[in-house]
Amino acid sequence: MPHHGGRKKKNKGGKGKPRKKTDDRGEANVGSGDSSPAVRVEEEAEVEAEAEVGTAVEPQRSGTLASPTDVVEAAQHGQRQQQASQSQQTPSPRSYAAAVVNKREDETVGYNFLQFLRSFTVEHREGPFYAGELKSMVYQNSKTFCVYYGHFQGQYANLGTKISNSYARVVGFLRSAIGRFITEYELDDQWREISNDPPKIHIDALPPAGSIVSLQYFLGQAHNKLVETARIYDPNGSLVADSTKLGRRVFLGFLIYIINQHKDGRSWCGEFSIDDLLVRNESTFGITKAASSHASCKAMAKDLKQLAKILEKHFRTAQGQVPGYFIKLFSELKESAGELGQYNSEKTRKFHKYLSSHLALRSAMSRRHLFMDLFRAYQLLGKTAKKDLISLLGSMFPEDKWLDQVDKHQMFIKVSEYGIVEGDADKASNSQDQKKKRSYSGDLLDLLVFIRHVTEHGADHTKDDNMEQKLKSLVEIDLIIAKYLSAAVVDLIKALVKSDLLKDTFSDPWNAFSNSS
Repeated sequence: MPHHGGRKKKNKGGKGKPRKKTDDRGEANVGSGDSSPAVRVEEEAEVEAEAEVGTAVEPQRSGTLASPTDVVEAAQHGQRQQQASQSQQTPSPRSYAAAVVNKREDETVGYNFLQFLRSFTVEHREGPFYAGELKSMVYQNSKTFCVYYGHFQGQYANLGTKISNSYARVVGFLRSAIGRFITEYELDDQWREISNDPPKIHIDALPPAGSIVSLQYFLGQAHNKLVETARIYDPNGSLVADSTKLGRRVFLGFLIYIINQHKDGRSWCGEFSIDDLLVRNESTFGITKAASSHASCKAMAKDLKQLAKILEKHFRTAQGQVPGYFIKLFSELKESAGELGQYNSEKTRKFHKYLSSHLALRSAMSRRHLFMDLFRAYQLLGKTAKKDLISLLGSMFPEDKWLDQVDKHQMFIKVSEYGIVEGDADKASNSQDQKKKRSYSGDLLDLLVFIRHVTEHGADHTKDDNMEQKLKSLVEIDLIIAKYLSAAVVDLIKALVKSDLLKDTFSDPWNAFSNSS
């Protein structure tokens, strides 16, 4: 990070060069590694009139309110038009009221920016960081005050977002705040030797306007749909909920952000709200409030529970339907205390691994490929290895009740009637008489076999009497599985993760699935 020396230079009549243009805009990451106290910047505040240094700041004209004088000029211009022509309509009270509201909000931004300059500190540097930057600017005869957008984190994140989204409108108030900052440090005389106007401002890596928005605003846009209604072939009800690609990206983005904070030993202890969640360019996600608590087991569980509570209401259709696998995901996030240990423990690491590749957060086709690939890996096991695997998973998840769901759909019934073929059915040497069949049991490995057979052969049993296919796409099979068997399938995947089987036996299928979307 640049640091300007504090030594005063002799003024030989030359002017210091500005560091950069005042309106450069760049990129910045959403997210906070800041350890600042988690204090929320209030949007409403009583604001005193800003004291300006030298002459008044020239209004920044961009089609919107740029400075206090713009409001007066707009009113005078309207009066002159009304006097020139009786047919001229009076300016809308609503537009004038909006201008007043904007002015007040902009004044609040200027006030909060001054508080930021007064209070922002960095490690290994005494006093406010920008006090040193201010003195450096004056001593070097520079007319431009540089601020680093990366400093708008934690308690200052909301301020950074407001500045980014309305920079052209608030720049005059920011310059006035810098002018007042100069007065507070008794540098007025030195500054007047440089300029009669408040300093120009350059915000390094300032994101483009509108690229960072609150999650609340983001979800308020009609085109940002997290779930959608899908139609499936099912006599028990043909409408189900399915997550959109955007929905999975949003959920996974915030979940990974929280997990990364936990890995570093930090937590919010559940103390954040939807107002603290930010979205940048629909692809990067973060929490404005700093994670300032220790990541104990209890604190991490509170964070996951709070995230589930915030997002749960947005992952349902207008009819109240929730995508199948998300029902289980929400339940696991709300009751995660038993799955967590110390933030750096193996137990916590495995649970984080499981959550970050949860079935709910991958597409239907990704799940389809996972089921098929896991079954192929299972087929490669020898007889002894299969028995050991059955015993291991059975000890973790005793007899599951997934068989009770089989009679809920005709496709399931047809597949179950074929049973399981014992032995290597793929070998040509096996005659039809040598193939032994058995019924499905309730263990999780039989569930894996059943899901594979439904995925592979289910469409053969969804044709009408005229042999017309009732399924419109392969995705329907996954949605039917999610509707009736999601809880049991999630238990199967969790068992594989917790038993470390994904490190060796099933590592290739799992790695391919984890890297999918």
